[in-house]
Formats: sequence, C-alpha cells, structure tokens
Amino acid sequence: GQYHPFPIHHEPDGTIWSHSPTLNLNLCWENGRLRFHDPATNQWLLNHQEEQTARQQAEARANDAEALAQELRAKLRQLRGESP
Repeated sequence: GQYHPFPIHHEPDGTIWSHSPTLNLNLCWENGRLRFHDPATNQWLLNHQEEQTARQQAEARANDAEALAQELRAKLRQLRGESP
C-alpha cells in the first residue's frame, strides 16, 4: 500500500535499470524500451514479439519432427513389407 522508490542505476552504455524486490526482477530501459531481466538466472524475459516468434519456431520444429516421424514410420512399414 505504500510507494517505495528503488535506486536507479545508469550504466556507461546508456542502460538505465533498477531492481524490483517485489518482482525479483531487474527493470531495464534499454534502447528506448523496457526489458525485464531475471538476476537469479541471468536471463532476459521475452517480450511479446520475442515470445510469439519463439512459439512459432517451436511449432515449426514440432511440425517438422512429426512429418519426419510419419516418413520414417512409412519407410519402416515398407521395409517390413507391410501395407500402408
């Protein structure tokens, strides 16, 4: 219920950041956009566009893997002399 400001840090590369103890994340203003960094894992959280791209790439890989599995199953049936 109360506002508690946290210290803001200015890096030589122009990055401005602060740590949110509530979120346990670093909030970074970088190249004109807000980014979230997890100091526990040293990983950047994906923004909406990055998340969407990653999901599309994962779906494409899953589709490719399924197509390959179907192709291999058909080839195995053929080698066994089974009907399709």
